[in-house]
Amino acid sequence: MHKTFAISWKKNKKSSSIGGSGAFAIDNAKHCKADAYVTSDLKYHDFFKAENNILLADIGHYESEQFTKNLLVGYLTKKFLILQSLYRRVTPIPSSIINYGNKERGNSRR
Repeated sequence: MHKTFAISWKKNKKSSSIGGSGAFAIDNAKHCKADAYVTSDLKYHDFFKAENNILLADIGHYESEQFTKNLLVGYLTKKFLILQSLYRRVTPIPSSIINYGNKERGNSRR
């Protein structure tokens, strides 16, 4: 599928992107002074929102989301390790992130 858009020949210094259907954020990208906005599922009239101020690129729904899973997993893994480290520092007894019960009451499932 080929979609057309007005091309601005200025140098692209700042770009924005949203995986999946991102027409709702065109105004946000313009407000952030992005030179280009990469997303998918733009309709004919969405391209008029560019008002020759931003390059709109519709790269396809799957193509815009195929790498999102890996980025999200990497981000959450990094955050989870930080949370895991914090949890261990404030927990008075050595334990895993999931504490299934209190050993003193006999409710532990370890």
